[in-house]
Amino acid sequence: MGTRDVISTGLSFLVVVVVLHIIVAIIWGIGFGLFELFATEECPEWGDCYSEYSTASWIFGMLFWVVAGIILFCGYIGLWTKLFTDSIAMGVYKANNAGEDALVVVQSAPAPTVVSAAPMASVAAAPAQQSIPVQQQQPQDPQQNAMVLENQYQQ
Repeated sequence: MGTRDVISTGLSFLVVVVVLHIIVAIIWGIGFGLFELFATEECPEWGDCYSEYSTASWIFGMLFWVVAGIILFCGYIGLWTKLFTDSIAMGVYKANNAGEDALVVVQSAPAPTVVSAAPMASVAAAPAQQSIPVQQQQPQDPQQNAMVLENQYQQ
């Protein structure tokens, strides 16, 4: 995947985010418009005017606000899901198309020591000069691992 592919993918995500926010803003604005539309304005003679919000204004406002919130929440879930699945799919694609001659270095922890379940009496009865074979450890440096694997591959 080249730089051009990364940039085009990023721009497509940016376009989707902008469109999602525009749709949510329009629905949210309709909710505020209906909220104000069903309000009644009270102007007493001795004070400032104020708005009295009716039950209908709250119902219509909340209807559109909840829908806008659900769309925004589900849109973000969809974007995150696409981001994760695309990255997993790209990894699988790269792994499948690596080829047979690809050098894959896997660094892992050394093998655990296996202790026999034999009774302690048999261990005590064993001669003291008997040697126990120890597994040779792989070098811990990734470059040394790669060189060892490459030498084994060439042989």
